[in-house]
Amino acid sequence: MRVGQNVTAAQGETPEQDLVQSSREGALAVLRLSRPPVNTLTDALRLALFKAIEDADNDSGVRAIVVAGEGASFCTGYAPDALSLTELRRR
Repeated sequence: MRVGQNVTAAQGETPEQDLVQSSREGALAVLRLSRPPVNTLTDALRLALFKAIEDADNDSGVRAIVVAGEGASFCTGYAPDALSLTELRRR
């Protein structure tokens, strides 16, 4: 993915949903979390964000990266249904 393209959903998300929207404003890469309504974090969103950051970092024209959230919330944390209590204890 190049900056300016969106990272689409994987595993358990609808394929049409863009999890991270990226755009360029000059030397600034803007990455927006897009998992309505409150951008709860899932493994798919986490991986999409890491990929988008890596892609922006590898773009020689990018001098700064801003991470923002669509809607009223930046990110409300991990989705309650994304992890079991056992998985939380392992992390």
